[in-house]
Amino acid sequence: MRTPQPQTLNQVLAKLEQLSKDLNDLRAFVPVWNRRELAAILCGLRCLQAFFLRTDSSSVDLKALASILTDEWQVDPLSITEVDQLCERLNT
Repeated sequence: MRTPQPQTLNQVLAKLEQLSKDLNDLRAFVPVWNRRELAAILCGLRCLQAFFLRTDSSSVDLKALASILTDEWQVDPLSITEVDQLCERLNT
C-alpha cells in the first residue's frame, strides 16, 4: 500500500475546487423532480404502457392511473401548465 504524500494547503484547496466543479457538472446530468412531477411521469409511462398493451379501451384502469398520478392520493396532480413546463424540462 502506498503512503499518501503530504500536500500543501494550496494543493488540497485546488483539489477541492476541482471536485466542486466536477460535482456541478454532474448535477447538469442528474434530473431532479419533485414528488408531484415524478408521479406525473410515472402516470404518463403507465398510460403509454396501457395504450400499447390494451386489447380494448375498457382495459385501462383510470382509478389506478389517478392513484399513480397523485402518488397514492398523497399529492395534488400537476396542472396543465405544470405538465407543459415539465415536458419542456424533459425536452432540454
